[in-house]
Amino acid sequence: MTGAAQMRKERIERLLEELAYEVTRGVMEREIEPDIHFHKLFPCVGRGDDMAQLEFHVWPASKSTAPARWDGKAKLRLIESDKTARKETPHDR
Repeated sequence: MTGAAQMRKERIERLLEELAYEVTRGVMEREIEPDIHFHKLFPCVGRGDDMAQLEFHVWPASKSTAPARWDGKAKLRLIESDKTARKETPHDR
């Protein structure tokens, strides 16, 4: 892993943690509603159908709908061949 790739991975993880904190605090303090959605498709040459997908959703949920083993932290996996990162979700395990 190159130094630049490691720095980018660490920056993305830090930004995701900050985003999670701000959303959690905003919802808990009732400053924002738990109804935020973001979706983006972008080129990712050489992977799957040459497209990658980025999604972020916040919605009201019950405790029974939360994944049992997920620790709530963002997980990134660096892909050495094309130097791109992909968010790993609990469903990837």
